Amino acid sequence: MKGCLRLAALVLCALVFLCRASAYEVYVAPLCQDPGSSASAIEEKLIFSLNRAFDRGGIRFVASGRDAGLPSSFLEAMRLCQKNSYEYLIYGYIKDDSGVLSAELRLISRDDRAQIASFLAADDSAHAERFTADLSAKIEDFFNGAMGWAEKKMMPERRLLALGFSAAWWTPIGAWGPGLRGICEGGLRVRYVPGPWLLDLWGREASVGLGLRLEYAAGMNGEAYEPAFLHCIRLSLPADLAVSLGRGFFLDAGIAPLVEFEILDQSRKYTGEYLGYGVGAGFSAFIGSGYQFSPLFSCGIECGFSCLFFAEPLLELSPGIFFSFAPGWESGAGGAGPAKESS
Repeated sequence: MKGCLRLAALVLCALVFLCRASAYEVYVAPLCQDPGSSASAIEEKLIFSLNRAFDRGGIRFVASGRDAGLPSSFLEAMRLCQKNSYEYLIYGYIKDDSGVLSAELRLISRDDRAQIASFLAADDSAHAERFTADLSAKIEDFFNGAMGWAEKKMMPERRLLALGFSAAWWTPIGAWGPGLRGICEGGLRVRYVPGPWLLDLWGREASVGLGLRLEYAAGMNGEAYEPAFLHCIRLSLPADLAVSLGRGFFLDAGIAPLVEFEILDQSRKYTGEYLGYGVGAGFSAFIGSGYQFSPLFSCGIECGFSCLFFAEPLLELSPGIFFSFAPGWESGAGGAGPAKESS
């Protein structure tokens, strides 16, 4: 067991290294004071637009989050870069004042310790989409021109991978309820998102993923039944849709074919110990909500439902929690970076 944990830790460290080496990240500091304002919505759409524009270019624009601070000067922005190891940071403001939208953003480089670009935009509040598109286009033009990103666009498509684990309590419902009690459930999960499956769903960032889940669940007999202990090993292949709710929160729902292998260890009154085996097939579905508290890590709550097609269908409900490590990387060797990358 210890050897497996060491191997898992080494694999995790290797994935972190590959993730950091293969895709450049430009962090975006909060650009407005009021997180519920129309300017805040423009900020979210701007980051989404930039990520769509560079989806094949090996670059990601990542919101630094309000916990990191709102820099109002070059020195504060540089301290933020050094504290959090940001190589590039965009800071400044987006305002909606008296029906007029305005923005002044600055891009700084931690390694150069200098401001390397500024971006200005203005429009009336009735044309927020045009204002966002104009600001996004100016930033795109800079990266494609001065930063030499245009020739990087032929990179293979970006893929997303999520590795995680879950813990839950489960219970049978329906006809199986009186004779069986759930104790606990835990599992490992993998989620894979091909680059083209990154979507814009009603103005919100979304993704369709394919995955694999391997879970273990333990159960026992009901009060009026002979003592028994049930071991369940579950394998499912989910397809799911995850939608960003803004400010780090997201909603996830999916469905999967399911196979369950069961071992029943029972102490029978007249025949003694009994060990039985069984395999069932069925389907599972789940819905959950989570919070991405850094570009790589997220956690949340999830409620699962499953149905196994025995002679008497076994229905199960399993509320629980999950934790995910979700790096982004480029398929194929190597990554893309600015032409002016320092040695």
